[in-house]
Amino acid sequence: MTDADILAALTNEMALACTMLGEARGDAAQGHSSVEERIAVACVIRNRTRTPKRWGDSLKAVCLAPKQFSCWNAGDPNRPRLLAIAYRLVTQQPSMDPLVDETLYLAAGIASGILLDQTLGADHYVTEALYKSPKRPSWVNALAFTRQIGAHVFFTTGRKAA
Repeated sequence: MTDADILAALTNEMALACTMLGEARGDAAQGHSSVEERIAVACVIRNRTRTPKRWGDSLKAVCLAPKQFSCWNAGDPNRPRLLAIAYRLVTQQPSMDPLVDETLYLAAGIASGILLDQTLGADHYVTEALYKSPKRPSWVNALAFTRQIGAHVFFTTGRKAA
């Protein structure tokens, strides 16, 4: 099965869970990403589906849109891990990882609308480290800050940052 085959076989929830794992991958205090950070990343993805012409009309389309989530970029060190997880999911093999199982459960909650938006409508985010660094992306300056959750800083389009 090629990488393209694996990605094509993902469901919305599988793509969302993999993206949550890849994007909210580290919390030194907990040894992995917190539930709150993973939910917040998923909220951004769900919020983006509300502008389908810009980002995509499904959770999977938003997750896999080129150059939107770095974990799916060809050179990202997380991509092989995510593809391995995705392969296990699409071939219905046990994940062998409680964090993956938990994230699939959270993804289902986001997809169904049970889990509410904790980001205050954010459709962008950066890590706190990148936000505070000299390499801070210029696009951040055109967006409105909504809140910080864990090591991620969230923003929204639609209103100019103060």
